[in-house]
Amino acid sequence: MGRRKETTKQVTCLQRGYHEPRTSRGLSDRVFLDPSRRRRSRVLLSASTIATGVVIWLMLFAMTVGSNGGLEAALPEPISVLKGHKTASYPQPFHLDEREQDPNLTAIDLHAQQEALKYPCLAQVEKGERFSAPAQTQEVYAVVPADLPWATKSLTESCDTLHVVLPTWFHISAAQGSTEVLGVSAETRDPLWNYAAQNPGLQVMPIVQIDTTASQLLNDEGGPDKMAGALTDFFERSRGEKTVRGFCLDASPLTSIGADAFAALGRQMTTALVKQNLTSCVKLPSNVSKSLLIIANRFFNTVIVNGYREYWIGSAPQPLADKRWLKAHIAALQEHVSPAKLVIELGTHAVDWVSGHPRPEIQPFAKAMSAVAKREGLVEFVPSAENTRASYIDAKGLQHRLWMLDAASMHNQI
Repeated sequence: MGRRKETTKQVTCLQRGYHEPRTSRGLSDRVFLDPSRRRRSRVLLSASTIATGVVIWLMLFAMTVGSNGGLEAALPEPISVLKGHKTASYPQPFHLDEREQDPNLTAIDLHAQQEALKYPCLAQVEKGERFSAPAQTQEVYAVVPADLPWATKSLTESCDTLHVVLPTWFHISAAQGSTEVLGVSAETRDPLWNYAAQNPGLQVMPIVQIDTTASQLLNDEGGPDKMAGALTDFFERSRGEKTVRGFCLDASPLTSIGADAFAALGRQMTTALVKQNLTSCVKLPSNVSKSLLIIANRFFNTVIVNGYREYWIGSAPQPLADKRWLKAHIAALQEHVSPAKLVIELGTHAVDWVSGHPRPEIQPFAKAMSAVAKREGLVEFVPSAENTRASYIDAKGLQHRLWMLDAASMHNQI
């Protein structure tokens, strides 16, 4: 009975907690009674803090948007802009030639064309006044590979900064002991000639390369003389063609021959060009010997030397032109080549070291980046070398380690 009375008492207490009025339990009948005003002061402090924070954030947001147009930049472009019409928020001329626009052009390609038109090669307009680009103190040379059909399209984006273009139109070939200079078709040359016609100040200096058959002939007795004779005949035949500044010999395969043979070839080539009132030029690799540099400086009007390393069999992945090496390389070249003749060629390519392959592969920058993106590889800029490196694993499981020379590298080298 004692336990039953105790249980009944507990049940009664629980029922009182839910059903008995607050006043019968000694509590106030006002639920939110705050005699000490502590609760009120806390609520007011929290509300004022939140309100102050919101006001400060709105002020900072308004200042940021008003200073750099952040809101407009964050918003998508209106339909009128995408169609090529002028709007109040975008007053610059912005249109595409309907004759040049592909009706099947995708939205992303159309956007790329729209973005390109935002940065035309025109004088900058600021506060109603026109400012032209600063005058260049040095000539800019550009190599135009003939085996890349789209290479000439980049010339229109050079903003008139080029002085000399060097297309790879010709090469020396040898067959059955005879040597001749062969060239690409006229249709291949027409895009560059059309661009040169629109830019009268631009000078054209085609590159004459040496293929494998001709380079093997150099080691034979009388080989350099045969090559010099073929070049002399070619320069005489080129007299009636369109005006060129001169010709440039890609002497990369000639670094293995002796200094005497190189001097004989250079003397005969430059003599033939002088007779035609043409300028002579020679293009050399970065590992050229000092003796060949001295000979090149003696005979040729322009000496172009690669500003990047050439890696061959057995080399380990490493930067193509780190800043310390480039600085020492240029200083060494200036000791043997006159500053008025010296031209440093900056690279825009990639070198790919593949696991299991002893010889690295030279690739165009676009091709290398496409492969890295397809395999979701890693790309990073190395500040200590001021070059870019990348790595990925291909579908066969082979590891690719690349060093590249891109726009960032070229900007730092310049």
